[in-house]
Amino acid sequence: MEREWDESPFENKPMLRNDPNYYNKLCEAMPPDMAEIYVYGKVGYIQKGDPFYPWFAKDLHVFDKTQEKLSPYGTILRGLDFGLGKSVCLYCYEDERGNIDILDEIVVSDRGGTKRLAEMAILLKNRCYRDFLFEDFADIAGKNYTSASPDTSDFDILTKYGIIPRGRQSQYKERRNILYHFLTTIDPELKRPKLRVDKSCVNIIRGFLGGYRQPKQKDRTTTQKVMPVKEGHYEHFFNALEYILVGRYGMDDQAELPLRGKRRDTYDSGEDWFGEMEPVENQWGYLGR
Repeated sequence: MEREWDESPFENKPMLRNDPNYYNKLCEAMPPDMAEIYVYGKVGYIQKGDPFYPWFAKDLHVFDKTQEKLSPYGTILRGLDFGLGKSVCLYCYEDERGNIDILDEIVVSDRGGTKRLAEMAILLKNRCYRDFLFEDFADIAGKNYTSASPDTSDFDILTKYGIIPRGRQSQYKERRNILYHFLTTIDPELKRPKLRVDKSCVNIIRGFLGGYRQPKQKDRTTTQKVMPVKEGHYEHFFNALEYILVGRYGMDDQAELPLRGKRRDTYDSGEDWFGEMEPVENQWGYLGR
């Protein structure tokens, strides 16, 4: 199918003087995910593994927040993750029906750390979301004191800025269960998925497309836990999102997730399920793999 390259934004138009089919050939030679980025200039990710949340579809889950008005009855949910190299804050909006939209992402380098992250979070709140109720969630490890900061924890710093986060321990199994529910459930009245991402949140979009990933199936054993690759970037954005969803919707008791053929008192409810053990569908409708 011929494309109207003359009206396109492609940057290598001079190549068409020598070969009018330059871009057609380029698209045929490239994998689709690479063409999305290098030919069309769209947000994408070249996969190096299997997406950790494979139920994300860009055409379904990405939206434009400038085309919609937030209801004043909703709540802003903030998720914060602290790292040595970077710290991240996500702004999400939860409407009255329990649907969640990821609206903004903030990232700071290690210079300034949690203090700088808190300052930027307050700035965004005052600029865009001053009239909303807020709930904050963060890595529970932020309560700890370290040798580098023996007198002040990350939670202490946030508290000075009026950010009082909640946090609790969770396993990746529980996180995948909840994300499965939000990505695959459609609100019957609004005809939209329960979780959407604004098009400006490129790190979350790229992470869903494969940046936040696990080793490809052929590269891992069947007994290996499903866990994301620790690559130092996307994990911070998704940990912040996971803290929000687990803190808001997660359960402290995983008793609803039994294994057939194995007594409950013989396994750790925090482990993932593999091998011959057959998982039972849980409260979110996901089998836990």
